[in-house]
Amino acid sequence: MKIFDILIIGIGLAMDAVVVSMAKGMTDGCNGKCFNTKKALILGFFFGLFQFLMPIAGYYLGNSFLKNLEFGSSLFSFIILSIVGIKMILESFKKEDKKKEEKLQFKEIILLSLATSIDAFAIGVSFSLMEINIVQASFIIGAITFFLTVLGGIIGFKFGRVFENRITILGGLLLIAIGFKILLF
Repeated sequence: MKIFDILIIGIGLAMDAVVVSMAKGMTDGCNGKCFNTKKALILGFFFGLFQFLMPIAGYYLGNSFLKNLEFGSSLFSFIILSIVGIKMILESFKKEDKKKEEKLQFKEIILLSLATSIDAFAIGVSFSLMEINIVQASFIIGAITFFLTVLGGIIGFKFGRVFENRITILGGLLLIAIGFKILLF
């Protein structure tokens, strides 16, 4: 497999994480004062790390495990993304003090990182059928995810400042839509 092919796969795998990062940036919750480059870097780090680790895990577990996991992983991702999306939608209707800093919840970051990287596990399984340097391929995938996720969070933040609280509903709907996409495809 050529590096170009891995780059394209990496971009495709990163899209779910980018959309989630954009949604987090859009739903700043602090009237444009809380989401910053540091938070975008944190999201990028965890999403990139999971996108790096999951192909390696899939590669070493091989394709026999994929037959049992395929539907379950899709359902798992759908449930996690839907719960987070519904939570975002419900929180958009709460009238709280918007000036307090919304902290990135570690548990939420881990769940989102896992949910958006399940497809990277499946790619790792398919890589086990090829002659490929899995660490190099996974590093490329993780690096692409990191950079695109950081960029997505910053773009989402800028976009979210224009539309303020209404965008929280859109962000939640986007997460649910990603969950359906993963479940159906």
